[in-house]
Amino acid sequence: MNSPISNHILECVEIKPDIDVSDVWLCSYALSIGWIPQAHAAVRNGRAKFEHISDSVMLQPMGIVEGNKVPVGNPFYISNGKKMEIIPDTTLCLSAKFTRKYPINAGWINRYAQIPSTRLEGCNEPSFQSPDTLFTISQIPVFHNSATVNSDKPYRYVRVIADLPSYANMDRLDIYDKTGTLVASEKKRFIDLGSPHEISRIDYFPWNDGNFVIPGHDYELAYWNWDKWETIARLPSNDYCLTFDSIPAHALLILHDLTEGKEERPFTLNNGRQIWW
Repeated sequence: MNSPISNHILECVEIKPDIDVSDVWLCSYALSIGWIPQAHAAVRNGRAKFEHISDSVMLQPMGIVEGNKVPVGNPFYISNGKKMEIIPDTTLCLSAKFTRKYPINAGWINRYAQIPSTRLEGCNEPSFQSPDTLFTISQIPVFHNSATVNSDKPYRYVRVIADLPSYANMDRLDIYDKTGTLVASEKKRFIDLGSPHEISRIDYFPWNDGNFVIPGHDYELAYWNWDKWETIARLPSNDYCLTFDSIPAHALLILHDLTEGKEERPFTLNNGRQIWW
């Protein structure tokens, strides 16, 4: 879960398998692998008991049948010392908007926190001896950010400059002229537009982990339906966010980028917000 891990521990969790198995394994979800065992208990009198289960981890009870892992109960997590089962309700469906398929880690957030005060400058000399500041980044950016340029002066060269050069690394700069035409899209801190242009807007994309929703990519949203991921919908993205409808309430979800990228993690929804597990 992407909230701080607390100290709440449930002293004992009982699992009553839905099928006849001799042992139960509590499994967590691992990147590109799926459900992997984390704890084991033998079934006695129809129940498997697990002690000292901490919160903030989604666990799927599994048994072994003919050499294969099979679910023997619903996924669950511990919250404030209580066992909370995840049971999708297909009679109550939701809509939600997504911008990521994997949680952003603290390293990226700390890096983005250093970007404010970075400047986008324009000049007509490649040496930038007398540059004009087109925009100063004042807020912590994330992925897709747009800067309005209030200048009628044409510029041939544009650059990104920061107090610490490493924090000026941009995955891409998209530069638009006064007619709204894209005149450059470059993965550089220094851009030669070829000729002077009156710039109206610069969209800037800091270096990132590639787990944001990206225009031109195809995505699949699925929910955990007892023993498999059930597809809700497959959609192309035309923007930096993607809206899915017909999402079963209270479901464990996962968003796949079908175009590229392997990192993904299950999540639930809380008032439309992704809660990562």
